[in-house]
Amino acid sequence: MEDLFLRRWSPRAFVETPIDTDSLKAIFSAGRWAASSFNEQPWRFVVGRKGDSVWQRIFESLVPANRSSTKSAPVLFASFAKKTFSQNGVANRVAQHDVGAASAQISLEATARGLYTHGMAGFDPAKLATSFGAPNDFEAVACWAWVTAAIPRR
Repeated sequence: MEDLFLRRWSPRAFVETPIDTDSLKAIFSAGRWAASSFNEQPWRFVVGRKGDSVWQRIFESLVPANRSSTKSAPVLFASFAKKTFSQNGVANRVAQHDVGAASAQISLEATARGLYTHGMAGFDPAKLATSFGAPNDFEAVACWAWVTAAIPRR
């Protein structure tokens, strides 16, 4: 097994250290290369840095336990899935799967760069979608926290 997979882990305690813009762009670029049905690439991501309104809106959608553990995270991002195919409007029953594939590649690229990611299902999808004005054919899938360093596992 590749060492990269073994190094990836999901911390629950974070150190607040900024992540540079070039690293963020490169990491999200890794997601573009994920396989998707009909190459639809149904994923959309919103990325916030601590102190900006995007970070705050993602943070406010989290359940209390996730707020507690991610309040120091320098980057939060949320993923959305387009529920229909653009070419014909037919339901894309694997959209969430495709978003997960892109998210996994993003997480692995972050790991390769020495960053840690923590995926979260504990959030209010309706609140998140409303706060970003997501169109009706998009659904909120997950939220993520990123850090440059994490408090080590015990």
